[in-house]
Amino acid sequence: MDYMAARTSYFPPKSARKFFAWADRIPGCSVRKSSTSEDKFALIFNGYPVPEERFSDASHIDGVIHGFGDLVDFDYAKELAEHIQDGWAAAHMEVGSENMQMYGRMMIIRSDGKVRSMSLLEWLAEQVEEDLGAFEIGEPLD
Repeated sequence: MDYMAARTSYFPPKSARKFFAWADRIPGCSVRKSSTSEDKFALIFNGYPVPEERFSDASHIDGVIHGFGDLVDFDYAKELAEHIQDGWAAAHMEVGSENMQMYGRMMIIRSDGKVRSMSLLEWLAEQVEEDLGAFEIGEPLD
């Protein structure tokens, strides 16, 4: 990928402290607080798509990260769902480009662990098919 960025929608975590500690262990991830709600946060990934690895541990001293464990594979959607307040969902959106071709994907991750994922092209086709009729559309990346 030449460029990649991803983020989630704002959502309330079950425990802000545990959510921040979990997010600290994901490389390239930062947490942004909502400007309109004290209890809602979003994850921002600069240069990363859906993360596949996180650090096994992060040691904090006086609220400052001082070290990490090993990088381990993890199920991002499953672990994120465990932090989302009951009855809520997070929309994870990512966009990027490769060789001047655009790429996009979206996931809805519910607090109960249910996930739906599709490319932005799939979503667009699904939305307009009723108006335009069935059609074929090529993939943005060959």
